[in-house]
Amino acid sequence: MWINWVETLSNLRKTAGLFTKANPAVVTAYRGLNEAQASGTALDAKTRELISLAVAVTTRCDGCISSHAAAAKQAGEVSFGELDYPPDRPAATHKTRAQVRAELDQARAAGQLSSGELDYPPEQRPATHKTRAEVRAELAAAKAAGEVSFGDLDYPPDGR
Repeated sequence: MWINWVETLSNLRKTAGLFTKANPAVVTAYRGLNEAQASGTALDAKTRELISLAVAVTTRCDGCISSHAAAAKQAGEVSFGELDYPPDRPAATHKTRAQVRAELDQARAAGQLSSGELDYPPEQRPATHKTRAEVRAELAAAKAAGEVSFGDLDYPPDGR
């Protein structure tokens, strides 16, 4: 959802008068705080407004965002990247859901898909051409030869 920041600021300014009439002491104190901040020399007005804008974005205060963005523009020339909020959307993909799922399934089958940090980077599984029956026969032969351990009590296997 994209917000029209100019309209949001306009609506905020319209309702500010009502808030001032209902809460004059709060508005007076707030103006005093702003004047105290502006009297400092550590930061210029544009930098103060850009910091305020960043705080407004993190708190998701739409009125604050529109107000501080406008104040930052008024305070000085805003360079590229300082007010490009919201960020540009990434280029859309032209793959269908089915195509993406097919690619994921193919990567998973090839052992190229990691499911966590313990298996990263994913190991390439060696290609095997043995049937399930052949693998079971090998396991049975290894057990018979004592080459398979069944836990801590018989490790290492006696056959070695």
